[in-house]
Amino acid sequence: LLLAMKLIVSFYIEIKPLVQPTKDIMREPIRNFQWHEFFPNASNNIGVVIALWAPIILVYFMDTQIWYAVFSTLIGGIYGACRRLGEIRTLGMLRSRFESLPWAFNKLLIPSDQHKRKGFRAAFSTKLAKPSGNEQEREKIAARFAQMWNLIITSFREEDLIDNREMDLLLVPYCKDRELDIFQWPPFLLASKIPIALDMAADSGGNYRDLNKRMKSDPYFSYAIRECYASFKNIINTLVFGQREKVVMQEIFEVVDKHIAEETLIRDLNMRSLPALSKKLIELLELLQKNKVEDLGQVVILFQDMLEVVTKDIMEEQELSSVLDSIHGGNAKKHEGMTPLDQQDQLFTKAIKFPVEASNAWTEKV
Repeated sequence: LLLAMKLIVSFYIEIKPLVQPTKDIMREPIRNFQWHEFFPNASNNIGVVIALWAPIILVYFMDTQIWYAVFSTLIGGIYGACRRLGEIRTLGMLRSRFESLPWAFNKLLIPSDQHKRKGFRAAFSTKLAKPSGNEQEREKIAARFAQMWNLIITSFREEDLIDNREMDLLLVPYCKDRELDIFQWPPFLLASKIPIALDMAADSGGNYRDLNKRMKSDPYFSYAIRECYASFKNIINTLVFGQREKVVMQEIFEVVDKHIAEETLIRDLNMRSLPALSKKLIELLELLQKNKVEDLGQVVILFQDMLEVVTKDIMEEQELSSVLDSIHGGNAKKHEGMTPLDQQDQLFTKAIKFPVEASNAWTEKV
């Protein structure tokens, strides 16, 4: 296409206008040829023709490069616009488009023989197939993209384009925990969402409709909250091994899961007490990172404090009659007056597995 356009334009603009003048010059006889040394046997004006055509021939060959530069710029610009190259230019745009990257990566970079289109139209097409409803297929797509994304970020670190902290924020978590049952996004997408969500919950004043609307305005709020809840639930289940404590925690999680399924969590529970629970959880995570045996007493106290915040402040003793019985000793009525209060077994005193056996998966989770 490039050569065809170049030949056509050059012929009509450079070559054709000189054809007739050249014929006229060649038909004109030589009457007084002073520079006979150059063309001693010439019978026509060949020297004039050469002088006339020499710059045209040079331009004819030299402008091929100019044509290529112009053509590649135009076609490259159109192709890039159709492919949306360079559309993501800021971190905010990357956050807004990151959710669609796994499916675009799978469509455009993973070889597939199914529904493969060829030709000029396919090269400029940007229509992506919708993600399959099959959960296993979605997980495979996300896993492929996570590997590629992590390789890119790791190469950035090897080339010293980013530091270790930035690399940790950009990497997709390596150790996917099957118990979480969610796709974990890079921390930089969710880093500020939990504090903002907590502030919004604290300032909601019980207006659950406004809070729900603000939460749904950004899908990463939902992703961050789900991942935080799933991770919190997984950490609690990993640390607690006492039978009575497991029953208590299981019933609390069942109540929360029920509200989540019915989409009544914000309406029925007191979200204004979430910052207090978050503060206790942060203290617990700091102790888990240290993982020292002398901190076991503080871990137990934090578990008891978190349980009190959940049952008395957040749930406000709703639907937790059996849980409250377990908290107060279950069969305490039968032994009431027989055992001093300070000698009764409290929850979590002998039911926390701490310190935890260190592993890469656990370190990344904490």
